[in-house]
Amino acid sequence: MFDFNQTLFVGIDVSKDSNQVCLINFERKILLNKPFKNNLEGASEMKTTIISNLSKHNFSNLIIVLESTGIYSTHIANFLYYESESMCPNSLVYLVNPIVSHNFNKSNVGSNKTDSFDAFSLADFAASGKTNKLQPFKARQHFSIQSLARQRKHFIDLLVKEKVRFLNYIFIKFSDFNNKKHKNKAFSNVFGNTSIEVLLNFKTPEEIANTSIEQLTEFIKSKSKNRFADSFEIAKILQKASRDSYRLDASSYDSINTNIAISFSTIKFYEDTISLIEKEISKLIKGSSFEKDINILKSIPGISTVFATSIISELGDIKSFKSDDALAKYAGIFWSENESGNFASEDHRLKKTGNVYLRYYLIEATSSVIHNNNVFLDFYSKKLHEVKTHKESRALVLTSRKFIRLIFKLLKDKKIYEDPSSLN
Repeated sequence: MFDFNQTLFVGIDVSKDSNQVCLINFERKILLNKPFKNNLEGASEMKTTIISNLSKHNFSNLIIVLESTGIYSTHIANFLYYESESMCPNSLVYLVNPIVSHNFNKSNVGSNKTDSFDAFSLADFAASGKTNKLQPFKARQHFSIQSLARQRKHFIDLLVKEKVRFLNYIFIKFSDFNNKKHKNKAFSNVFGNTSIEVLLNFKTPEEIANTSIEQLTEFIKSKSKNRFADSFEIAKILQKASRDSYRLDASSYDSINTNIAISFSTIKFYEDTISLIEKEISKLIKGSSFEKDINILKSIPGISTVFATSIISELGDIKSFKSDDALAKYAGIFWSENESGNFASEDHRLKKTGNVYLRYYLIEATSSVIHNNNVFLDFYSKKLHEVKTHKESRALVLTSRKFIRLIFKLLKDKKIYEDPSSLN
């Protein structure tokens, strides 16, 4: 614990082009409050100014606080992390959750919201001892893991869209190929290797219909490496689907086949990229400051390494949140108190605020947990049958809140998950 009487407190309000920097002592006397360019030149000037004030006022400790403002705070946070020790041997840098600092700001009643005030408020946040329960910023691992997790989500979004486009091309070429109303479909997975081989090797449904059943059966056996129980039956289903499909003008098939080939190549590129990102994430977590928390989340059935890492990379230190409600609000999985009853009834929507990445990871992780944990499955099923409209989305959101309560407690207590049924 630092002697606050010997500490220089620095608050930095970050924006794209500039960083407003406020320096105060423990008595809240403002020693400096001015902007610096948000580039290497400005950061270096800021460093020189901080060193000068440390020497001028005989401070032996340094605490720097700035908000996590997406990409704009990335460079300055990393710069300060690596340069802090050269400024002062006893130094700490904190990158705080904006909700935490904004809640602190509310105590400064009557103050106008300006860059200079926000910078002072962040310095005051430190001087008030609010950083004591937070973990100092660790640059390299946090940024690397978070950026990879976000890149993974980006490619998953692209993959989902491309798969929809691919299915549309299939319908145009071969309208009955993936008809979900049929009891028997040729392939359970349209994106499987044998399914793709059929779509790429036969230019038109007419070709499939006119191919002998024996040849088509052998084609399926060859492309599937004889993994299907009854290739002959699949061939029959394919020929019936081809006869029942709409026909295009002969000149249209070349372009649609080109589109299918390009779309499939794009899908494979996205899938390979996602796999590469996941391998890199697995490498980074070994020995990281987040490894213990990641392992805690992985102890929950249904939570993979990627899910756990993605969640931890966004929420950071659980000590930043005073309750599971605060964590839910940060993720944007909440509704206002005066609407909670109506939401539970049916119609009110989730608030569109908070960390969109964390919200995505938590809801996707909850969906996985539901399929792997009977406690969550039972809860989801109960919520699913409480209303008649918006059933699935409502039940998933409410189950996500239950999941948030669980991970908050596990991370706070530093304990792995124990299945309630195993305790009986």
